[in-house]
Amino acid sequence: MEYSQLKALCGVLLNTIVYTAVPMSMPATLAAGGWSWGLVMFVYCATTTYWTGLIIGRVFNNNPSLNTYPAMMAEAGAWTRPLFSST
Repeated sequence: MEYSQLKALCGVLLNTIVYTAVPMSMPATLAAGGWSWGLVMFVYCATTTYWTGLIIGRVFNNNPSLNTYPAMMAEAGAWTRPLFSST
């Protein structure tokens, strides 16, 4: 196995371990941050995830030939530019 492949495999393994460990710290995070700020952050994250899913769904439904995530994100950029444009 080459060094770059080993490095990528270690990165994936580390990412998986960290991802599975994070949900176990959520109760401690809410206790430290408080329920009010925790609820605000939960609603913000849920809204952002929902909105992002809607954009990706609309882009894919309008152009089903897109078969990679970067291609979908490039197309989604065209959808979101009018929302954030100052001109």
